[in-house]
Amino acid sequence: RPAVAALRAENTRPLLLGPSLGSQNRLLSRVAMARTAPLLPHDRVLVFDDTMLVAHYGCQKYPELGLLGEKPPAEAIADIQARATEYADQVDHDVEAAMELIVTVASGDPKNEKASQELRLTDQRAWVEPAGEAGVHVVLDLQPGHVDFLTQAKIYERLLVMPHVSLALDPEWRLKPGQKHLEQIGSVDVEEVNAVADWLADLVRRKNLPQKALVIHQFTQDMIRNRERLTTTHDELAIVLHADGHGAPTDKLGTWARVRTDLPANVRMGWKNFLDEDTPMMSPAETVERVDPVPDLVTYQ
Repeated sequence: RPAVAALRAENTRPLLLGPSLGSQNRLLSRVAMARTAPLLPHDRVLVFDDTMLVAHYGCQKYPELGLLGEKPPAEAIADIQARATEYADQVDHDVEAAMELIVTVASGDPKNEKASQELRLTDQRAWVEPAGEAGVHVVLDLQPGHVDFLTQAKIYERLLVMPHVSLALDPEWRLKPGQKHLEQIGSVDVEEVNAVADWLADLVRRKNLPQKALVIHQFTQDMIRNRERLTTTHDELAIVLHADGHGAPTDKLGTWARVRTDLPANVRMGWKNFLDEDTPMMSPAETVERVDPVPDLVTYQ
């Protein structure tokens, strides 16, 4: 972050050295982002620049799906910020409050051929805009049913062009033809995920945005088919694999270990604490102490 400040100083002509800077194209891209892209909280342009995200998960329309929607936006934001402060003394870097907002909801309505309800942008703005004003990161979550992830992501482009808004894909709710929610666990081929990554990275470049997180949920080995081919080379994106298992801590840690097996390079990890399903739910101190490596994203549902 000192480098970001230096690059934004007037008449700066940087001299950049070191193998950690990567290729020339990556370096030039980061210099351009640091100089001109809108800043995220803590004066950064990279999502996880010495920063942990702590989020509440849910849906503004259906409060039974998580914490979000149980209270109006202003109160929900205050709750999220309070949760984030619980981690401030547990880690030696910054903690940023976040919300993972479900914007397309898995539907079992037989009249809904998509098996997914796409919520209105105007309703989501009532949450996304005040979150940005409060310095809260927003991750839009997709439960696409029979629709492909890219088609649904494009619906919310007007929200994703906001600097503080990232994207999450939930393969549990991505159905094959003939499948139904809660009768089968969904899955996705990695090429569909890669198509979203290509599009989102291009959006960051075209709109001169700071880096975005692309969160991919997983709790079974076959939920992301051909995962070894996951594209992780877009410097515009921070790829996060989010382990979603619930239950006893030992069971959850087992899921964590399985999901991390043969993890592609340049992928960060996310962890979820379930208020009702975990037995018991781990405290912030236990989450940091017991989950190895320490998650970059911790979500509460």
